[in-house]
Amino acid sequence: MSKHIQLLHTILSSSEADQWLRSKDDGAVVLFVGNIRGHNRGSEVVQIDFEAYDEMALKELHKIADVLIQEFSLSRVWIEHRLGTVLPSETAIIAGVSAAHRDKAFHALEELMHRLKQTVPIWKKEIYTDGHHWVNSTP
Repeated sequence: MSKHIQLLHTILSSSEADQWLRSKDDGAVVLFVGNIRGHNRGSEVVQIDFEAYDEMALKELHKIADVLIQEFSLSRVWIEHRLGTVLPSETAIIAGVSAAHRDKAFHALEELMHRLKQTVPIWKKEIYTDGHHWVNSTP
């Protein structure tokens, strides 16, 4: 069981994640690539600014990965989340899992994203052409 978990201020690579998640022992790799939409709340999105409490966010991401590895018999978990300014069409998060079978991999990835949104202290501020809005709690 392996984990790759990072918070980065650089471009994320889904091909790197896909390669890292593959193994001869697993029949399923499920990868989620979350990109920034150009519109939300009826406004044009110019950018999103991500902020995090880095130490706590990493601790929580590791905790989520460890629990999911046990719950779903995962072999590998990949989580990279961008911080700083991210523009429309750019990737904000790449999350992936590998497992022996697809049903566990699909369910695990869905649960990973659900738990991440609920418990990890990462906040996003959407900047529109006509203002801004904190999508998660104010940091």
